[in-house]
Amino acid sequence: MATVGERLLEVVNRHPGETDRFFTDLLFDKNRHQAQINQEARLLERRGQVLRKKRPDGKIGNFPINEVDSVHSFRRQQTFAHPYRPK
Repeated sequence: MATVGERLLEVVNRHPGETDRFFTDLLFDKNRHQAQINQEARLLERRGQVLRKKRPDGKIGNFPINEVDSVHSFRRQQTFAHPYRPK
């Protein structure tokens, strides 16, 4: 069975830019605290496997390193998807 870190890396590749909360809900359940995913995501970042960057909505997104343009692509999607969202 894959470790939490391996599972997280797999879903980050499938869902670039999502938050720790999103991945906690996906890998565990909505009632679980996101601390374990946060720790694993920070570890993956230290290993150079994930990029953690602030998104336009102020939340931290997790992006796969092998997709350099995913950060910029996500920002363009957010800009066009929510043009009237208050800050």
